[in-house]
Amino acid sequence: MHSLRPAYLAWALSLLNNVEAFWRMNCAIVQRGRIDPLVNYGDIAAHSHTIVGGSNIGINATYQSLLNSQCTSCEIGADKSAYWSPTLYYSYPNGSFLEVPHDGAVAYYLGRGPQVNSTIPFPKGLNILSGDKSARSYDSETYTWGNATYPGRPIADRVSFNCLSYQPQPETPNMSNTDCPYGMRAQIHFQSCWNGKDLYKADNSHVAYQSQIDNGICPPTHPIQLPHIFLETLYSVANVPKENGGFFVFSQGDTTGYGFHGDFQNGWDSAVLRQAVQDCLSTDNFGQISACPVLQASQSDGYPYNCPERPPQIGEPVKGLISRLPGCITITNGPEAAPAASMNCPASSPKPSITRTVDSTPLATLTPTPGASFGISSYQKYVGCFNDTERAVRALNAVSISNYSVMSVEWCQSWCQRQGYRLAGVEYGQECYCDNAMNPSAIADPSRCTWNCGSTMIGGGNQEICGGYSYISIYNNTDPAFNANGSMENSAGAVQEVKNLTAFPANYLGCATDNLNGAGRVLTGDSTNSLGMNTAVCQAFCAAANKGQGYQYYGTEYGRECYCGNFISNGNFITNLTTTPTNSTCSMRCTGGGDQLCGGPNALSLYQQMDFVAPAIAPNIGKYVTKGCLTDPAGPAGRSLKAASTTSDRMTVDMCVKFCLGKFYRYAGLEYGRECYCDNTINYSGGAKTGTCDVNSLMLCAGNSKQYCGAGSLMNLYYSSPCDIASPLACVRPSSVKPAGRRFRALRLLPLQQQSQPKLPVANKTRPPLNTTTPHPPIPTTNYEPKIIKMGKAGTMNWDAERERKLFLAIIQDLKPSSTAINWENVSDMLGYENCTATACANKLNKIKVGLKKEFGDKAKAGDGGDSDKSPAPAKGKKAAGGKKKRKTTSSDDDDEEPKAKKVNNGIKAEAEDDDGLV
Repeated sequence: MHSLRPAYLAWALSLLNNVEAFWRMNCAIVQRGRIDPLVNYGDIAAHSHTIVGGSNIGINATYQSLLNSQCTSCEIGADKSAYWSPTLYYSYPNGSFLEVPHDGAVAYYLGRGPQVNSTIPFPKGLNILSGDKSARSYDSETYTWGNATYPGRPIADRVSFNCLSYQPQPETPNMSNTDCPYGMRAQIHFQSCWNGKDLYKADNSHVAYQSQIDNGICPPTHPIQLPHIFLETLYSVANVPKENGGFFVFSQGDTTGYGFHGDFQNGWDSAVLRQAVQDCLSTDNFGQISACPVLQASQSDGYPYNCPERPPQIGEPVKGLISRLPGCITITNGPEAAPAASMNCPASSPKPSITRTVDSTPLATLTPTPGASFGISSYQKYVGCFNDTERAVRALNAVSISNYSVMSVEWCQSWCQRQGYRLAGVEYGQECYCDNAMNPSAIADPSRCTWNCGSTMIGGGNQEICGGYSYISIYNNTDPAFNANGSMENSAGAVQEVKNLTAFPANYLGCATDNLNGAGRVLTGDSTNSLGMNTAVCQAFCAAANKGQGYQYYGTEYGRECYCGNFISNGNFITNLTTTPTNSTCSMRCTGGGDQLCGGPNALSLYQQMDFVAPAIAPNIGKYVTKGCLTDPAGPAGRSLKAASTTSDRMTVDMCVKFCLGKFYRYAGLEYGRECYCDNTINYSGGAKTGTCDVNSLMLCAGNSKQYCGAGSLMNLYYSSPCDIASPLACVRPSSVKPAGRRFRALRLLPLQQQSQPKLPVANKTRPPLNTTTPHPPIPTTNYEPKIIKMGKAGTMNWDAERERKLFLAIIQDLKPSSTAINWENVSDMLGYENCTATACANKLNKIKVGLKKEFGDKAKAGDGGDSDKSPAPAKGKKAAGGKKKRKTTSSDDDDEEPKAKKVNNGIKAEAEDDDGLV
């Protein structure tokens, strides 16, 4: 048994410490454009960035200006730092670019390594840039500093990408997979070791990475450990309309992702950050801001609402569809590093206009305490902040109105007073509710009302709080002279006592975490919310969603939300009494049914659809079997299958196969959900390509939501052997249940019209292996006399029925005029004998020849493939060479009865059947 060396054991154990010691902060976009006050202070940056954080960010931003920002687009109000990364675009073949949508970034503050308790807060004015914008390949040579106890790691690992798909995908160091239905996440680690003297250096030598980048120790040259920042940006790549020849590219011309980078400009309230580092950075709190009181004091879930995106400062388009990348960018693919000239404008290049940031100061927010007077008169008393999610009845339920531009506490109080109600409540920054009684189930939580009122956001100046997300700020008119004559018909005071909870149904899986440690939603499909939410409503919604195919799982959350999905996403789990968090997190009653639980905050009551059937590629329809997918040829070459086609809004795989079978075609293909194509050959010469089918790219059939029917220029392909369809290529198939010696009914082939005969490979040449995508050679073209094949199994051939079937096909296809011998090389090709030894192949072919010789005489003698054998056929009634005297065919001789055949169009229709009724 091997043992770990003590040094590596110490290193491994150190990396396990404090893995849950961090806080996680969401941020919305506050600015976009060619702004980079670290690299290009006071001037236009070389390429476009997407920025989150303090509203004073601009080309001339400093620590002090950020600290004085009017607001921050991040979740923690005390952090007015700025974080930015390059903008991602999609490049179209016509030269235009589309900005890839995303909602901002997520910043993690991590405490890792053996020196975590010595971590200090960021010094005022510290700036950090991580990554190399010119990188176009993975640098496996440059490592972080390390020693024998704490080994180093490639610095290139600071950048990673994660494709969020139906199943968890491994992280990659580049943008190698962009087919991500739930988004592509770009991730970057920042340096967390400081030299103790420089706040910024252009080469970033003032900071360094820990030995393992996100863990380990600092180098002796940079001994001071800072909080470790890990920044994520989730791009909605699936929402981009794609075209052939298009590709994703970052704003500095990087198509690989190796050049992804991030910038940080400190704007923290230093006192708050110092306390948070001391109390929360080395404590296992699973990233929850609520577990860190000093951060929770300024936390708001209304951050994108309270600090919306600012007007652009650089006078050039960067959003939506644009004609070129901002700046003077040349797109480079690597692997060489991008030259500086490809990412910078020459001095003579004209510059767009600049609107410099007008530095602001933080806006005061008026926040009354419960019992204090606030509003239109001293009689208006603040009751408090209450949840508005219990039961189907709101905390105030009589009447309501919504108007963002005018909403304030005073406006709502006045409106409710005119309606005859004492109680007035504001919510979501723009909604006003009135009543004369409160819902008795409402629970106070003063930390959840953080959304600014709409009118004060527009007007500026002192801000007022108008509730929050599902939380309402309530005021009471205590004027004794007020006549509360509002209707009580829908009053929240009529709410009945809380009902007893009903038992969970058999398909209940448990209480699952949701977005635990930033892992994302537990169910990543469709979602909805409703005041009438309960488990039945959610189940019905998910069963009908996803274009009618439904989802395997559904779940309710926060009393009124419903989520659907086909798998439980990585990082989330079903809780129990001993997990952290426990299953008691699912404690909120459904707003549409007070006797049911509908999850909780970041917790989902999870269920499984017991009758769910996932859509799938049909493995076979009758004798037609799936053969993967075909990509249509580009340009004028047209379709992969060209002989016949049909469309239908009720298209299914069965319908398409039936259509192609009726026209005697061996290939059937479905495309774009409602189109069907047929042929006997695939248009390889035009550019058709075969491959596997990625169900993420396929469309459901218009007539059957459980089947896939291709996509745009992508075809689900099905194939049937010519022996399995009633066509000119039909051939007799031996039955496994016939007794030994049983003969088959004859199949008569009538003359065909003239066609061209392809040249077949000659003997001793390398032949391609037999496969399902290579079509058999067509029937020979020359008209020939009717032939009757009578082949008995006993004493003639002794191998499996599939080989016999292919043999018959090869013989029928190779029949020539009586003056021409059978092409044995073609027969060998058709049987796939190139895969066996020469001796075995020769033995098998000899058995074929012997059998044929018994039936046809000298015409089937061994010889050079394609040579003429002019030996006359045996005379009628004479014994054929190597065989026996033929019997006279009569109608009473059931085994040898000659079948009838009808000529149809350009070929023949065989009506023969063996005794089992098989064609």
